[in-house]
Amino acid sequence: MERLSWYLKRLSIMDMREVPHRLREHAWIFRLRRQQNRLDRANSARAEDEAVGRCMGQTEPQLPSLPWDFSPTQEETDALLKGEASALGFRWRWRDDPAVWHTGPDSRRLWPKTFFADIPYRLGNPFGDVRLIWEPSRLQQLIPLALLAARKPSEVTVAAADLLEHQLRSWFGANPPFRGVQYISAMECGLRVIAVCHALDIARGALNDPGRSWTAGIRIVGTHAPFIFRRLSLHSSAGNHTIAECAALVYAGTLFPEIPETAVWRRRGLAILEQEAERQILPDGGGIEQAIWYQRFVIDLLDLVVRLLMHRDEAVPERLSSAVERGRRFLAAFPGRDALPPFGDSDSGYALSPHLALDSETVAQQASTFEDSGYTVMPVDTASSTRVIFDHGGLGMAPAFGHGHADALSVSIYQGDRALLLDTGTLTYTGNAQWRRYFRSTPAHNTVTVDEQDQARQETPFQWSNPYTCAVVRHEETDGPTHMILARHDGYAALGVTHWRGIACLDGAWTIVWDHLDGDEDHTVDLHWHCDDVDVDGDGYRLLAADPPVSFKIEGAPVQRFHASENPRLGWIAPIYGRYRGVTTLRSRYTGSLPHHFLTVIGVGGVLPDQTIVEKTVSQLELWVRDAASD
Repeated sequence: MERLSWYLKRLSIMDMREVPHRLREHAWIFRLRRQQNRLDRANSARAEDEAVGRCMGQTEPQLPSLPWDFSPTQEETDALLKGEASALGFRWRWRDDPAVWHTGPDSRRLWPKTFFADIPYRLGNPFGDVRLIWEPSRLQQLIPLALLAARKPSEVTVAAADLLEHQLRSWFGANPPFRGVQYISAMECGLRVIAVCHALDIARGALNDPGRSWTAGIRIVGTHAPFIFRRLSLHSSAGNHTIAECAALVYAGTLFPEIPETAVWRRRGLAILEQEAERQILPDGGGIEQAIWYQRFVIDLLDLVVRLLMHRDEAVPERLSSAVERGRRFLAAFPGRDALPPFGDSDSGYALSPHLALDSETVAQQASTFEDSGYTVMPVDTASSTRVIFDHGGLGMAPAFGHGHADALSVSIYQGDRALLLDTGTLTYTGNAQWRRYFRSTPAHNTVTVDEQDQARQETPFQWSNPYTCAVVRHEETDGPTHMILARHDGYAALGVTHWRGIACLDGAWTIVWDHLDGDEDHTVDLHWHCDDVDVDGDGYRLLAADPPVSFKIEGAPVQRFHASENPRLGWIAPIYGRYRGVTTLRSRYTGSLPHHFLTVIGVGGVLPDQTIVEKTVSQLELWVRDAASD
């Protein structure tokens, strides 16, 4: 019944064009299931042999030189040569055993090796979180090995090349086409294609057994690319998956012309990339999915394709290069590459490698408002790089809004790359259903809930209904370091409640957050602030992780403090996908008639603003609300 319910909910957001597309895809999968043991590979094998011979004959790299942030310590080098890698929140270590590619890092259980479409992988499966088993099989851990192997010959480079080749051939032998969990997602196949191409190209002059290794790599490409071509994420599924899949088709079609149908893959991949780059990267550079980590993921993939085409002296579609340029400008307004705010879903994944630094030449911006994607970044204290990030964007990409969180009007504060008032992250996709629901929910974000309900309705782990809309009512910025902004959302319209939030950053040291809940009946309204180390400071609080110190005070209702609480579930953060730990959540709860106000005053340097300044600011925001309500 649960599976039927999922299909019915998924069907409810499909348009009439998507239904026949899905039926054709399922018919193809049905035929593939019946033919998988008797596929005729004679023609493709000959083409792959030709590609192997050509690749081995090339002495110069065939892919562009990329900017890398890779200076491993001796300890890190030793770990790489032992086959140790990250499986997100878990450690993974390669061993010469096919089971290593099928063992869940979280559950330690073996995933089935049956036909991919027969494997249960959604919430409630008995094997673990499928995102975790996929991570090592992206083969991105081969990139640092290739970078080591490409250095001046030494024992380390020989060992690195040997381990790279053994892992590559081991994966190929342990994962015959279309069998096992690694073929469930066409996107995973696409990321694997890109990683294999770069790893072999970087290490080409250092390979110990190039014949066998290039054969394994090219056969991965030869089986993956047609599989991706037939299973592209289109229609209501079009998102970051689509970008990864089409990027892989362009790589395969550009690098391996000997393989049949490569021209078709390349043409199809480029056409969809152009269309999706323009759609998914909004005019202000933000991402349509309202998930900043995925925004960087998409921009990096598009950038890789642009660099590939330029390296081959081929025309670069203007829509691709333009999307990369505006996307880079958007990301530069936020904390650094390794500390991007985890707004929306954040699965800690990369387009090619965490060592890739494609954004290293982008100039950061100090203060920005992104009207299309719905973010405002405001500096508070320049000396300590303290800034406020205000999320007044929508839920995500319609019609499923799959990677969005119910975080309307949430606020985060950063000092440099360190988060002080936190977005709590993601934790899991297909692991524990209760944790998936919590980290997407409104109480897990620095905003206000009404009657303990989310601002939108969670339908499935990747689908929302009743999406809200946000609107900036007014925004003013003076010549000095003073910003005031007022926004509202309609996520609680069914309850007869409107949430208005005004933020003022004043005189380079103070931030005032004013929440106005407008309605005419009794409700329970909760203001949540999530932070790491916090201590009581008079009648307020002090953030212990801040330097210089940051103090804040909450008014409007009594404040309760929660740390790693199960009932209610509050006081948790997922600093990386797959792992969570306790933090502090401060909840100010009011029950009674509306309207009602909350007031949070924050001071950098441990000093809060004078009461007169606070009252003047709140009066201004109240006036803006009255003016907007009367329009």
